[in-house]
Amino acid sequence: ACRYGETADGQYLQIQAMNTYFIFSWCGRSAVEDDTKVTYPAGSEDGIWTHWVVTFDVSSRERKVYKNSRSAITHVVRNEFIGYGVFTVGYSKIDLRPTAGQVDDVFVYREALLAPDVSSIYSGQGLTVRPWSLLLFLRFEDSADSSVAEDSSGNGNAGTIVGATKEACQKNPCSASLHQCNIHATCSSANDVVSCVCPSGYGGDGWVCSNVNECISPTSNNCDANAVCSDAEGSFTCTCKPGYDGDGVYCASRNECLSPSANDCHVFATCTDTESSFLCTCDEGYEGDGTHCSNGRLLVAMSQTVEEMVRLEKHILGLEGFLVGILLVGACLLAW
Repeated sequence: ACRYGETADGQYLQIQAMNTYFIFSWCGRSAVEDDTKVTYPAGSEDGIWTHWVVTFDVSSRERKVYKNSRSAITHVVRNEFIGYGVFTVGYSKIDLRPTAGQVDDVFVYREALLAPDVSSIYSGQGLTVRPWSLLLFLRFEDSADSSVAEDSSGNGNAGTIVGATKEACQKNPCSASLHQCNIHATCSSANDVVSCVCPSGYGGDGWVCSNVNECISPTSNNCDANAVCSDAEGSFTCTCKPGYDGDGVYCASRNECLSPSANDCHVFATCTDTESSFLCTCDEGYEGDGTHCSNGRLLVAMSQTVEEMVRLEKHILGLEGFLVGILLVGACLLAW
């Protein structure tokens, strides 16, 4: 932390998470300097591991703050930072006491990181392209009884822990607040490196997962050749085509001739089962398309009423008021 209006040659640098805001600022040569702040509701950050990154570009005088790899604020300031001396982490310069909270995995780089760099570090991959940029890396994961904060960068910038208790870090890199895997992906970690894998039905690198249409290619689904494949989010369904029965993965031709309600063949027709369908053929002595059959003299009509059949019989005989014996079964005229 710093006091405004410091006049010493070195400037105080402040990077600190407060109860309602995260602040990135410095002061010294200028009596007034703007703070770069990211605000949030009081208590909303309590008990949550948050990944903060601050950068300063000398050429553009831009301060940037990233929260969990996402840009939170960009601020152009009036003065660049010139400082030297002891570098403290989690310690207040104003009231000389440790920050009330936990600090872990502190990185210091020789250059202002870009957004892709921040995302790479946040995912646990580090700066694989420019490893020389890393100046200091405090993991705080050496033995808890040691007062030494080991520098894992290999640059020998180890520090001394004062006024604080060091504990082995127990945070889960795959907790929701610490990784940026896609909502559909599975997160796993080993040696602080986070891996994201898209599940079956999705394609991508784990950071981005997109639905795969398995119905485009027969080799991407297990639907039967006589089934219709329907794509769904992260999956697909198989439905047997008309005339087939089954679960879609296996479909067998349905024999519609086994049940009169499954076909529309006429009572004087023969039903023949075919692949996925059936065929109706009028019986010998009858003519028609199989769904309607006639014996050449009288069209058998199942739905005719008794009165209609009587009038039809009179018309056929040409006799008004005279009836030849009619054999009726239900409402159906069978012969005359």
